[in-house]
Amino acid sequence: MITFLNSAEDMQWLKDVHVRILPDNARSAIIFGNEDAPDSIEVYDSVQPLVTDTPIMLCSAEFLNSSQTVSLSDWEVN
Repeated sequence: MITFLNSAEDMQWLKDVHVRILPDNARSAIIFGNEDAPDSIEVYDSVQPLVTDTPIMLCSAEFLNSSQTVSLSDWEVN
């Protein structure tokens, strides 16, 4: 399953539920897998990213399932 998020409410939900540290320029995201337990998440700086766009943040299931507190430097960010 793939879920596309691009509203302000969706991005706030993503921040509240899965990704507490989002770059300020995060405007949309694609959740791969179940919304409640994603396999991975890609974050984009465009509300309507193109297929050719590169995510500004990638988050793996391993990280999402971690209960550790992390800093932005722990993410893969472009």
